[in-house]
Amino acid sequence: MYKKFMAFLLAVMMMASMAACGNGSTDNGGNKSADNGSTEPEQTEAVKAETPRHYKSYELVNNSKDGIYINIWYREGSNEVARIDGAMYVPSTNASYEDLKADGSKYAEQVEAANVSREIMYLDFSEVKTSEPHLSFAFYFGELDGSNSGSVPLAADFVGLPMTNGKLLVDKCDEYILSLGMTLTDED
Repeated sequence: MYKKFMAFLLAVMMMASMAACGNGSTDNGGNKSADNGSTEPEQTEAVKAETPRHYKSYELVNNSKDGIYINIWYREGSNEVARIDGAMYVPSTNASYEDLKADGSKYAEQVEAANVSREIMYLDFSEVKTSEPHLSFAFYFGELDGSNSGSVPLAADFVGLPMTNGKLLVDKCDEYILSLGMTLTDED
């Protein structure tokens, strides 16, 4: 998924630079639901104690969303990632569309096979067949520094994040995500 994710982000950045001359950018407002109606789990006390880092790469290209947002959450005083959530929208015009579609199905099956509550982890994946078809991914990997630590490799592989000694570290993830050309924002 890493190479496909990188190819996708590079394609987004190229389209964003072309679109910057005449089109405005958009985002989906942070932690809101994806096109398929999914929503984030309710926040528990442990989740409320987490601090977010928001990254995005969204542009309006040919009147359709094309991009990704990722939120990396960590607990005060820790460099270990506590949870990851976000969404990705890939139009059918993307060169990696069919490969990403196959990967989406594979990862959705792996998350489902983990048999974990949606409050801990989910991956909602769908192909939206409208006049401008696109893939829609909404993902949430929680308690990565606690009860769901066994899912760190799955979360890292899906998003393409670097692991260090079986953990996701905020500074390493930050460095990697920014190297892809995504923007760190203070938006929710």
